[in-house]
Amino acid sequence: MPTNIQLTDFPAYQLEGKTLDSGWYVEKRLPSFHDRLRDPALTGGFFSVGYLVSKGTGKNKEEGFLKAFDIASLLQNHGNDLLRTIQEVTTSFNFERDMLEYCKSAKMTKIVRAVDDGNTSILFNGQSQPVFYLIFERADGDIRKVIETTGKVEDGWKLKHLHDVAVGVQQLHINNVSHQDIKPSNVLIFETKNEGAKIGDLGRASRNGLQSAHDGCAIVGARAYAPPEQLYGHTPTDWISKREACDLYHLGSLIVFLFTGSSANNGLFENLPEPLNFKNWRGKYEDVLPHLVDAFTVFLDKLQYQFPEWARDDLTLMVKQMCHPDYKNLRGDPDARKQTANPIGIDRFVSKLDRLAKRAVIEARS
Repeated sequence: MPTNIQLTDFPAYQLEGKTLDSGWYVEKRLPSFHDRLRDPALTGGFFSVGYLVSKGTGKNKEEGFLKAFDIASLLQNHGNDLLRTIQEVTTSFNFERDMLEYCKSAKMTKIVRAVDDGNTSILFNGQSQPVFYLIFERADGDIRKVIETTGKVEDGWKLKHLHDVAVGVQQLHINNVSHQDIKPSNVLIFETKNEGAKIGDLGRASRNGLQSAHDGCAIVGARAYAPPEQLYGHTPTDWISKREACDLYHLGSLIVFLFTGSSANNGLFENLPEPLNFKNWRGKYEDVLPHLVDAFTVFLDKLQYQFPEWARDDLTLMVKQMCHPDYKNLRGDPDARKQTANPIGIDRFVSKLDRLAKRAVIEARS
């Protein structure tokens, strides 16, 4: 990228005020998106730029969120090889669009819906360059921003939305899809529509039996939320251990986030001696695993006191089963793991979170 050109000068950042061919009006670019380049929790791979969009007026007005695929950021890695970059963006765009259509056809109610897609052209350096985009149903915000805006939220609210996310994970897994990048910014809240929480951003998802461009990545989603086996460069060989157990770890980390404001990884690695940290470790995962289990046990002992007393045992046990470093044997519901095909038991966690969410209502009244 030329030194005299700012990132925000590139086409994906120039959609504000534009009316797309499909009739959507691009109202406002979300200013925080270009800062993702410096975000330590950034998902690897393709960058994007977000906008608020609308279509129609009055009672017929429809509001959405537009995700524009940012070619400029990829050009930094490919030395201005525009054709190769456009090919990569096109592949990423088509993959996510097709994945969203698959989820929609499977009636996954807890996965954010795409309502439109396409591309538009922006003049840049005297040339017309394409900007590919997806438009989604508009949420009130992601779960982190909603909490920051509204302040302290009740336990029942947290558990209800955790149940929603667990249902979303269950819907994906039933249909042989793994999300692989579940984190607070990808959990979207739809309280205005009374639809609770939904999982967004399928750009890093995988579908069992189909190849995607990122399947070979050691860490598919955001590094800050990656399960420990991925951070240590260990890649499980079977689908359940490699993909579904990763989603379960993310779900457990989301429980930790909602009750502590931090992540499971922060809790795990702050209790691990520095020489054993994945940044320094050069040995096998199986050799560092006993030390990770010890650090994880210390973390759980501290974590339990962050949960409401009436739900302490249940939530601590769930985090233990969802986030255990021994992904093969001890991550997942133990009774489910004994079954043929060794499932993680996501249905059991859905039921447990539903029960806790309902009890939270009773506890609040009393």
